[in-house]
Amino acid sequence: MTHFCLISHELLPNLLPVLDPLLRPDKVVMAVSDQMLERAGWLEKELLEKGIAVEKVRIENAHQISQLEETFLSWLKEHADEKVLLNVTGGTKPMAIAAQEAFGQLDKPVFYVNVQNDEVMWLRQKYPSNILEPKILLKNVLAVHGYTIDERENNKASAAWNKLSVTLGKKAGDWVSEIAVLKSYCDDAQSTGRLDQGKISPPDCPSMQKVLQLLYECKITSSPHRLMFVSKSACQFIKSDWLEYYAYNVVKSMASTQDVRMDVNIISSRGVRNQLDVAFLARNRLFLVECKVFSFAKSSSRDLTEAIYQLETLGKTGGLRTRGVLVSYKDIGKLNKERAREAGLTTIDFVQLPHLRQELEKIIA
Repeated sequence: MTHFCLISHELLPNLLPVLDPLLRPDKVVMAVSDQMLERAGWLEKELLEKGIAVEKVRIENAHQISQLEETFLSWLKEHADEKVLLNVTGGTKPMAIAAQEAFGQLDKPVFYVNVQNDEVMWLRQKYPSNILEPKILLKNVLAVHGYTIDERENNKASAAWNKLSVTLGKKAGDWVSEIAVLKSYCDDAQSTGRLDQGKISPPDCPSMQKVLQLLYECKITSSPHRLMFVSKSACQFIKSDWLEYYAYNVVKSMASTQDVRMDVNIISSRGVRNQLDVAFLARNRLFLVECKVFSFAKSSSRDLTEAIYQLETLGKTGGLRTRGVLVSYKDIGKLNKERAREAGLTTIDFVQLPHLRQELEKIIA
């Protein structure tokens, strides 16, 4: 069986049917304009790695319907003995119209993938629609958008530190002051190199002794009575890394996710590197979680602008269906939330942070 597909910016609707057990072809034929050659190459590499043959049909003008129809009919007549299905999801509108007309003339099956729910809908035949089943991985989504993952292993937190991150996340609403004070001590420890910050009893932090006991039990500090970090990495964990680990551990516990990574270093086809705090797939959609430990309500608008720009830029790594989530353990502020929403981002701050799992499940649904 052969899939004939139309290449555009959104490639997942071309890839998913290929991986479905009921629709898996032996060959994929790509109708490609010069503007889409690079993207076609990304998809071709992924298909070849999965043992599927690839053929390209060059499209000289992606907007000339009569010329396009002639090109498609010519190819179909040359391959009259093949069982060919048209995936009409991609391409320009003229390409889709011309392809559907050409395949219709020869009574060839045509299907469309609903990008909202991955449902295959047959346009010319009375076949029942079905939801595509394959569960792809982050590396598959990134690959067809021109990115590779740097597979070098990152440092991982111990079981105790992972448990601590979840506790801090769950108590974020109650311990806002305590966590903020600890961050300031971490800043001082890093700037001075002095890991022993001595005995601390800051005002307006009624739970600080309880927090210090917890840090000691989780091997962040070497004493329950003073802020003495056991290492530079322990100091960095309390300064900011705990929030990233909290998000990662919450996502990992969710049954609806199919692939989860933290501190993902990705490389574009042009060699540009970026880091994703937490990236995961659910329903074959890419979700990016950016974790920030400063307060947007008190920081400059530049901080939020940079965070939004970063997520918007990284959002291009997974196509149009990618969703960005901005997580802060402090107040984001009403106006800032609105700015983020207008940029297509979801925000979660200290009020929602203890319920991070429920908030993420709303986004995925």
